Amino acid sequence: MLCQPSVPTLSSPQDCKQLYRFVEFCKQQSLIDHHPKIASVTLGIPVVDPLQVIHDLRQPDELHFYIENREEGRAIAAINTTLVHQSEGAQRFAAAQEFTQNWFQHLIMDAEHLPWAMPQFFSNFTFFDQEPTSCFAPATIFLPQWQIVRSGEQCALVANFLVDFQSNSEQLALKVWQQLQVVNRLQHDCLFLPMFYPIP
Repeated sequence: MLCQPSVPTLSSPQDCKQLYRFVEFCKQQSLIDHHPKIASVTLGIPVVDPLQVIHDLRQPDELHFYIENREEGRAIAAINTTLVHQSEGAQRFAAAQEFTQNWFQHLIMDAEHLPWAMPQFFSNFTFFDQEPTSCFAPATIFLPQWQIVRSGEQCALVANFLVDFQSNSEQLALKVWQQLQVVNRLQHDCLFLPMFYPIP
């Protein structure tokens, strides 16, 4: 994992030029060690409902994930797929761990990352190591394209995307920036209700 202080930070969703410079930095790192990079950008945003963001950003047939802990006042929505690994057999847990560890070595975070909103892999395992008739693989690990993290009255957006030496930095930055604007509009379009209620 690399967090380079010299990488220009992203102070707002509107700053497409800084996003381009960050993507270009990741592209150069990919060129140096001949391996694609996970570029991860974290933005603090006004509070949104993570479930609403799933509804607005989820693509058909893409993986998604939602977890909520009312006692801690936290919720995470993971939407769409940047990386995915599926395996079966007795070694599926070890294979999943190796997959995540290998890719975390190629993770580059912008310098403004928030300690409570870090990029995460999400997993699903079945009870049995072979599932020939099931629609679920015995082991699935995925890194989402988008994470919405809510912690109390704080909220953050984490965007994860692949960059390699052949990436068109300008087009990729523009695509990510446009999708950031979709989330930004949700801040104004949604009626926000309390996400966490007292447990009797």
